[in-house]
Amino acid sequence: MKNEQWLTDDHHMVNRKIQEVLDVMDKGFMDSDKFSEIEKSLKKHIYFEESVLFPALDKGDLRTHQMIEGLKMEHAALWKLMDIINGEIEEEKFLKTKKSLSEMLLILKTHNENEEGNIYNKIVENSDVDVFDIESLKLPTVFICEKLRNRRIGK
Repeated sequence: MKNEQWLTDDHHMVNRKIQEVLDVMDKGFMDSDKFSEIEKSLKKHIYFEESVLFPALDKGDLRTHQMIEGLKMEHAALWKLMDIINGEIEEEKFLKTKKSLSEMLLILKTHNENEEGNIYNKIVENSDVDVFDIESLKLPTVFICEKLRNRRIGK
């Protein structure tokens, strides 16, 4: 229950921060520091899910397996969007950045609903995942989400 709540709260926090960046952009400014916070948080979240949560829950149930595979594909799409946004920020192409951030928020809305409604409720059934200390989890400097790491959708 502890990690289910942490993950859900993290979803809300990331969505809120993306909306805050979009609101600032409406006023003609770009908060690249806040985007860096979003990126760091989202990558840590993905790292936990792909290295701890998904392997613990993917134990032979075909429906769960297929859902996890779909969520991993969405992680790859989000990861690539973060790379695109970083490039847009670097090149100061803020109209494109705004469109990319809006797209990210749209993907996250459905992605988060799927995780919260179909995956996170399984955490309680798996005590190893529930007692895992996400707060102390450190994102490795070389981590990349599985679907990109395995080059299933390219770089």
